[in-house]
Amino acid sequence: MIDPDDLSQFNNPWEQRKEALRAQAIAMGFAVAGFAPLRPPPRAEALMPWLEEGRHAGMAWLARQPEKRVDPSRWVGAEGVLMVLGWHVAEQESAEDRDPSHGLIAAYARRTDYHAVLKERTEALATWFEQRMGQTIPHRSFVDTAPLMEKPLAMAAGLGWQGKNTLLVTRRFGCRLMLAELFLPFPIPPDSSGRDHCGSCDRCQRVCPTGALDRDYQIDAGRCLAYWTVEHREAIPESLRGALGNRIFGCDACITACPWNRFAARENRCQTEAMPLESSQAFSRSLTEWAEMDEGAFKTRFAGTPVERIGWVRLLRNIATALGNWDDPRALSALRRLAEHPAPLVREHAAWAMEQYTDKE
Repeated sequence: MIDPDDLSQFNNPWEQRKEALRAQAIAMGFAVAGFAPLRPPPRAEALMPWLEEGRHAGMAWLARQPEKRVDPSRWVGAEGVLMVLGWHVAEQESAEDRDPSHGLIAAYARRTDYHAVLKERTEALATWFEQRMGQTIPHRSFVDTAPLMEKPLAMAAGLGWQGKNTLLVTRRFGCRLMLAELFLPFPIPPDSSGRDHCGSCDRCQRVCPTGALDRDYQIDAGRCLAYWTVEHREAIPESLRGALGNRIFGCDACITACPWNRFAARENRCQTEAMPLESSQAFSRSLTEWAEMDEGAFKTRFAGTPVERIGWVRLLRNIATALGNWDDPRALSALRRLAEHPAPLVREHAAWAMEQYTDKE
């Protein structure tokens, strides 16, 4: 790894500063760092047709400020974009994950919320650069909080490519990745764009439980189980509830199927702040145990994790649906309790789940 304090091999001062930033980002725990040009990233032209077709479902914020999304040069004061990558390596799928009586939570959510981790680390990197430059540097850092086409921008920065599962994929780290951006007021030379290595592989598309990946490099969010269990605030459509299986937060199907994850180095680049997946007992529960959880227990178990942001009621909505998919009479006692829950959203899904057992009887 390059020493950020020894860059004598770079003659151009801005090349030196660029490589110093990159080296320091790696030293601070980011997996990869790259610099994107201030122009529309690869596949930017696909955004407007995707929005016009309503494939963003209820995520209305994706349609706001589309001109900024497709063209980072519209960000006032920005002359350079540093893209940094945090990542985690999930344990292999366990028998418990496949057990329909077990509530399955997406791997990224079984640890400290990456938004806080990456935001703090990106700001620390900006502070380091200010100290090195000897001046205050107006900058902006983002982690899923700005109108940006983050994954295409990461591809433009040479970090990897946007795969057929629509996620950023790298040959070294697979696709269990989290992105952050640092906009700087300097004309930092960009890196070369990443190359697509999906080839003819379509495993992610074939394994999607609802066919949401119905086009190469595009997703129909209205059929994505991650959208319905995490982003959507109201009832899950009945036509999709059966496909949920035992998932109660998110869906890892297209990630797990990606063969590039098999080649990922077995380490955790967010290990200092992030909760190790295998050490937490907070995520190992049967559906009936999850159904007994009151609001206080929810806040205690999920404080500081991505699950916390959907709230107790929506998680119970998902749990009730998964109980309906369990196909075991032991679910009925838990469903009867949920059918009397004060939240109409929970009651509705519990009633649907109970009907699945009535129909079988």
